[in-house]
Amino acid sequence: MAFLTRNVKVWIIASLISLIIYDAYILRGSFTILFGYLINVPQDVTYVNITGAVFWAGFVGLGARFIAVILGLPVAYLIWVKAKPFIKIKNLVALGLFLEGINFLALIPSIWFLIRPSFVTSLPLGFGYILQIAFALPFLWILALKVIKYHERNQKPALLKYASPCDQRSLQMDKHDFHRYHKVSSTRHQSSRIFECSYSHALSRSFGGYRRLSTNSA
Repeated sequence: MAFLTRNVKVWIIASLISLIIYDAYILRGSFTILFGYLINVPQDVTYVNITGAVFWAGFVGLGARFIAVILGLPVAYLIWVKAKPFIKIKNLVALGLFLEGINFLALIPSIWFLIRPSFVTSLPLGFGYILQIAFALPFLWILALKVIKYHERNQKPALLKYASPCDQRSLQMDKHDFHRYHKVSSTRHQSSRIFECSYSHALSRSFGGYRRLSTNSA
């Protein structure tokens, strides 16, 4: 089973940083609308009243994603630089995956907003959100649960299987392959692989779902 190269790790970090910048930019607009709403700026009050739950859910969802992606940076540092065992930082990874799931859960109000008959109706976008929730949310939260329950001795194959469905070829190994791998791999490489799979999976879901009707208007 191959490990990620240094270049791939660099791209993962670059992806995390770019997502932090993107979310920070969108959240800036959300906070501008929120403060305007609180001090009764007419256009912001009107915007929040029209979008309603879409705005509030979007605000929470983007905030959750922002925290989740920030968590990825110290986790990467602890595993790739400090060589911490995965079991020591599994709570941070699980929290990040759970928060990313909240980001997709926050799309639910947008679905009704987009598919109901109105001047902003967009059936393709609404059904696109349904697909994002269906194919991202369950896997992120199942993976978070698997991570939080992870025990190094007996759960590595199962965790890797859930961590990266897109990497199934590298995970198709029998018991003999696993035991041989377990003997020759260092703790650092074992921990690194699980983190890479977990955050690669989360990122693949995230970059497929850039949106937020309630905040992009900012």
